[in-house]
Amino acid sequence: MPQTIWGKLSFVFLILLTIEAGWALIMMFENFLGALTVILKYTPFLAPLGVIIGIVGTLKENKKGKLVPLLTLILSIVLIALFLLILFGFQFGG
Repeated sequence: MPQTIWGKLSFVFLILLTIEAGWALIMMFENFLGALTVILKYTPFLAPLGVIIGIVGTLKENKKGKLVPLLTLILSIVLIALFLLILFGFQFGG
């Protein structure tokens, strides 16, 4: 478990990003356009903050507590890449 305030804040963001990714994954099987909406609606606000908090948390934590900020950073970058792929690379039809 992280010791610094940045590590604990990155843990909170990791939980929020995991909820968002899980919610989008569940929505993909029920309603694909709903999943796109979830990603396009929440990722621009959560993921950049997750990247910032993940970087600062990685720098401030000791060796034992760096796992949570690194996971936050990785998940934030993956969600930003998915957001940009959907925003600029997705086409309806042809």
